[in-house]
Amino acid sequence: MHQPLGTKMKTQKQNIRYANKDIKMTKTLFTLLSIIVSILLFSCSDDSPTEVEKDKEQVITGDVILSSQADVDSFTGTSILGSLYITGEDITNLDGLSSLTSIRDIFEVSGNALLTNLNGLRNITSVRYFSIISNSALTNLDGLSNITSATSLQVSANKALMNIDGLINLTSVDDLLQITGTDFLTNLDGLGNLASVDAIYIFLNSALTNLDGMSSLTSLKFIWIDDNKVLKSFCGLYPRLSSGVLADRYYSVSGNMVNPSQQQIIDDGPCTQ
Repeated sequence: MHQPLGTKMKTQKQNIRYANKDIKMTKTLFTLLSIIVSILLFSCSDDSPTEVEKDKEQVITGDVILSSQADVDSFTGTSILGSLYITGEDITNLDGLSSLTSIRDIFEVSGNALLTNLNGLRNITSVRYFSIISNSALTNLDGLSNITSATSLQVSANKALMNIDGLINLTSVDDLLQITGTDFLTNLDGLGNLASVDAIYIFLNSALTNLDGMSSLTSLKFIWIDDNKVLKSFCGLYPRLSSGVLADRYYSVSGNMVNPSQQQIIDDGPCTQ
């Protein structure tokens, strides 16, 4: 059945209007989608680093050598996947290292004639092979109070060192603990919480009088204590030796004011207040 011409034209106009509306809606949706995509692309291409990238930037891979105060001051890492060496004639402080929390391999602070303290290392909690050598003005280790363990620890030829109280939270050293070459260190009270160490080497500490600070030691395999000219009290070794003496080749005590045998230390008993 054929529609009248007028009705047919009216129907076509309505269809055109609907089609135009559909086209407008489609254009509007397309525009909105384009805006959303543009925003997403812009955010993805932003040059500023994400939080994850920022975190990654704080981890330094490889060895680091700081040879001047300027090097120390400009340091920004939180951890080093390698070794850290600090040695410089003009280094007076390590405050620039306050963001540092761990060093994976060797950590050496040596030959810094103007360095008086290690306060900038106060956030370090994890070290392995740690050496503090020949820092002639260094008087204390207070900046190390957050370190609880180490693979080895060497404190040598720091002539002005007066105390090692900064090691008070150290509980274990896997291998060697060496304290040598001091002129003013009178005691080892900073080792008061040290319970386990494989070997101790204490020599040439001209003012050291006692080992009372080692009274918490219960695990110890090798003892070398030599040439500490005024050292006369060894009761700090009583707790360890009373649980079993060492083989003679693992016990060397000589050149001190008093040089007791293991049995004499046991007979003298523990330290008293």
